[in-house]
Amino acid sequence: MKALVHIIAQIFENYGEPDATKWKPKGGQVFTFRCDDDLLFYGEGIVRAAIEKMLLAKSDTLTKYKLISFEPIFFEPINVEVEMENQINEEIALNINNN
Repeated sequence: MKALVHIIAQIFENYGEPDATKWKPKGGQVFTFRCDDDLLFYGEGIVRAAIEKMLLAKSDTLTKYKLISFEPIFFEPINVEVEMENQINEEIALNINNN
């Protein structure tokens, strides 16, 4: 069975001159692909090496990616946008009332 895989990578931007690098982290990037689940479980090192090579190939002199994690996704994502908006508003109200 093929599983959806989420790769989470840190983005770094180069703030130096082209020949002098000064990398700063600038958030994250999610990459996705499908992979045989047996390979994910029994060949994790192979998959990790392939992901790291792909991230290196996507990097250039201005932007680079560093692998944080990768994980198979076997179920559809659950959208919790409404619940989180309500929860965040409750937390804001509690914070205002406690100050």
